[in-house]
Amino acid sequence: PPPANSVNMNNYDYLASQPDNFGELIKVIDRTSLVDSIKRDDVTFFALQNESILTYLGSQDYTSVEDAPVDSLSKLLLKYVIDGKMLRSDFNTGLGDDFETPSTKLMNVKIVVGEYKGVQNVGAYNIVYSDTELAAGLRALKLSTLPAEALVTTGDIQTTNGVIHIIE
Repeated sequence: PPPANSVNMNNYDYLASQPDNFGELIKVIDRTSLVDSIKRDDVTFFALQNESILTYLGSQDYTSVEDAPVDSLSKLLLKYVIDGKMLRSDFNTGLGDDFETPSTKLMNVKIVVGEYKGVQNVGAYNIVYSDTELAAGLRALKLSTLPAEALVTTGDIQTTNGVIHIIE
């Protein structure tokens, strides 16, 4: 039998089937003509929800996806694409692993083990996706690296062409 969290759709169609969560992301994918990057075989995609897209647009003083330059949207989108089907079990704890994305942006994926009933490192295995360059810059300034990190709220959604991890 297929895994419990598998869907009989490709990455793009799965996201498009949930406009309440990913309608803005689909607009970005369509506007940048990067549908093939999301639909190609053996790809892991860290999906940004509507709120994240709208926050990004607002931070750049854009009023909508249509208002933002295509190259900016492409860079944003491509930093969340990794070659290969990567499940939570493929990622490491500690420092994690660095991955070069199609945008040539180096991103880090690590597992952070949470706490359970007050005991650290026995709880859930959470995926944290982070921008290595931004994190290094923040560390150099002795600032928190939290702005460079994104927590995956739902992971390991296996589609017909890859894996989707949904970012907080």
